Amino acid sequence: MIQLLYEVMGLTGLSSKNKIMSYFQSRDYGLAVQRGQVSGVTFNNKFGRNAATVAGDAIWGTSTAYNEIQTAGVIAIVSTHADDDSTGLGARTLTLTGLNGSYDIVTETITMDGTTPVNTANSYISVHRCFVATAGTTATAVGTITGTQASATPATEVLRIVIGYNQTQNAQYMVPRNYTAYINLPNVTMQTITENLTMDLGCFKKEFGGVYRIQIDFLFTGGGDTFQGKIFGAPLKWEAKSTILWKCVAASAAADVLVDYDIWLVAD
Repeated sequence: MIQLLYEVMGLTGLSSKNKIMSYFQSRDYGLAVQRGQVSGVTFNNKFGRNAATVAGDAIWGTSTAYNEIQTAGVIAIVSTHADDDSTGLGARTLTLTGLNGSYDIVTETITMDGTTPVNTANSYISVHRCFVATAGTTATAVGTITGTQASATPATEVLRIVIGYNQTQNAQYMVPRNYTAYINLPNVTMQTITENLTMDLGCFKKEFGGVYRIQIDFLFTGGGDTFQGKIFGAPLKWEAKSTILWKCVAASAAADVLVDYDIWLVAD
């Protein structure tokens, strides 16, 4: 069983194989990964939410289709509230992680300037996550924070931090170069007051230079709260520079949709 998991996750032949074997046999493997004790493997529970999802929408912080960045560029970060600035009551600094134009993972700190846009130091082809790192006495952002790639035509919003959450809720993910991603345990929650609502929600894979092709499909019918989850016999594989996209294919009315899933990122 352990050997099979190595083959599925592409771990066969790694110099750390014996070390990984010992963790499988003697303790919780996931805990060892999170503690940085397994070389070349990282874990991420990825999640996203769209509070008013309709057909064509992606599962992220705004009720629109996914705005895929076409060319790496800087991102202008701004708040709707003046107190989200370096000395204000709200968000003072943000931490942003994503992929640069070489498809490598980069992270930076952005100092907020309220309603005046601040450009990132790095150029990004994909945003993985952005969160409030430090804040004033409110211990939270007091405005809605957005990030826009101003060089795009038209200017394209690529991140949003909704008031009260202090982090982007973006279910999309692009795999960095020299890595392979394996995903499992996708869970979807749909909430609506509309009786007999129907919704088709899909997880799509886009290989580098390719097209978005559906990999997982969830069908919902009815009102109230509905939950669906899946456990695959083997994790689904996303190659380097491929994209994971969650979007609503069809819906009879708007609904609040939350998606989360596990990503195991393995160095090639």
